[in-house]
Amino acid sequence: MIRESYHAKLSDREHLRSIRKELDVSGVVCLKDFLSPAAIERLQTEILQIEPAAKVSSAQGNRKYSVKGALLEGTVIAELARTPLIMNMINAILDGMPGELEAVIDEPIRADEIVPGLNIMRGPGDVTAFHFDGTFLNILVPVFIPQLEGPNRGQLTIYPNIRSFRRNLYDRIVVPILCRLNLFRLLFTPVEVDYEIGSVYLFYGYRSYHGVLSPGAAGLRCTTNMTVGAARF
Repeated sequence: MIRESYHAKLSDREHLRSIRKELDVSGVVCLKDFLSPAAIERLQTEILQIEPAAKVSSAQGNRKYSVKGALLEGTVIAELARTPLIMNMINAILDGMPGELEAVIDEPIRADEIVPGLNIMRGPGDVTAFHFDGTFLNILVPVFIPQLEGPNRGQLTIYPNIRSFRRNLYDRIVVPILCRLNLFRLLFTPVEVDYEIGSVYLFYGYRSYHGVLSPGAAGLRCTTNMTVGAARF
């Protein structure tokens, strides 16, 4: 499923160190051309079969569709979540490197703490409201992305690393309130991510204020994901 060129990289200390440093500095990492063509084709076929069963979410400003749980069993995204290369990458990033990069977890992430999911948008009005996730890491794998131009492309929009992992009163309560103020968006510039199918995208879920903007035209937009460590939050 993973391109051969990444097999050595995901076992290489220096490459994993570079991913962690990029996350800490810029907040978003793209692993370009990560999936093999065969994996992309299979995942697209699987998602076309699953997406009609998606459930709508309209809570807290959302209007999107999602699938979790048993329907994803046996799919490419579920298999990726159990792949040793993915496990090694996640734990190398979160465990840190003694004397170099601080660990953000006390114990290594287990396989059952990597949860696959599917998020769907179908046209104007569909939106993922801005929020923080209760996860260490979000790993996004786009499947179908309409090619739209202009400011309303259905793009992922992230204010990365706005808070720490400390989960104190300031980070848990004060920062989310500040992020909802108009002044916040005047002071901070977001990172906009236009997905490329076959690439994989990583960011810190708990630390990053993020959402998906409503697209300006109809078109099936499906992004699979792996969320890491939610139960610890």
